[in-house]
Amino acid sequence: MPSKGTKNPISQNDKTSMSELIIKRRYTDLAFYEATEPPKFRAKRAELMRRFGRFVEQAVESSNIPLIVLQAIILVENGQLDPNYINKNTLATGLLQITPNTATDTVFREKRANKLTKEENAILTRFGIDASKYRSIAPKLDANGKQQKWYSSNEGLLITQNQLISPEINISIGAIYISQLIDEFTEDNLVRMDKVILKYNRGINYRVPSLNTSELIDNTTSIEAKNYILKGTGKYGMLETLA
Repeated sequence: MPSKGTKNPISQNDKTSMSELIIKRRYTDLAFYEATEPPKFRAKRAELMRRFGRFVEQAVESSNIPLIVLQAIILVENGQLDPNYINKNTLATGLLQITPNTATDTVFREKRANKLTKEENAILTRFGIDASKYRSIAPKLDANGKQQKWYSSNEGLLITQNQLISPEINISIGAIYISQLIDEFTEDNLVRMDKVILKYNRGINYRVPSLNTSELIDNTTSIEAKNYILKGTGKYGMLETLA
C-alpha cells in the first residue's frame, strides 16, 4: 500500500484496491457485538455522513486512508456521534477521542516527516494552529518533573481541548494519526488493522507485539483493548459490517 507520503497521485481504482487489502473481512471469529447489531451500525454510518460527511471525506482525501477505516474507528470511539464528548479520565475528546497530547504529537511527527499536505496545513491554520512551530523534539514534564514519553514542539502543547471539540479539526488530526498507524503496521503489503486498532486504543507509546490476532487477544491484559480489537475486526465488527 502506498504511504501518505507517496508522490504519485492515487486513482479511485487504486483506492478501492487499497481498501480491499486493508479490510480483511474478519480477523477472528470471536465477537463483541451481537448478530442483531450490524444494521444499527450501518444506520449510524449514514448519520455520521449526513452530519459530518464533508469533514470525513476531506480527511480521507488529504490523509489517503480508506473511508471505511475512518468511519469504523469513529463509530467504535464515539458511537453516539457526540462531538462535544470528553472522557473525564483520559481527556480524550470528540468524535475520534483524541487527547491534546496525542494531537500535538501527531502533527509534530507528520511535520517532521514532511508529510503534512497543503490541505491539512490549511485546516490547522484556520483553527489557529501554526505547524511552523513544530521544529524539534522537546520532551514535556509531568506533574512530578519527570519527562513524559510523548513529544511536542519546542513551543509545548500546541493543540487544545477546545480546538479538538470541532469536528473538522478532530477528524482531520484523527485521520493523520490513523494514516501513521497504517504506515507502521503495513506488513507484506497488507495492513494489520487489528494492530492499528489496538495501538489506537492503547496509546501512541504502546508497543504492539509481533503476534497474530488470536495471540494479541490472548496476550493483551486490558479487557478494554481486547474488546476494542473485536469491535473493529472481529465477527460482526465494524470493518466487516461496513464493508
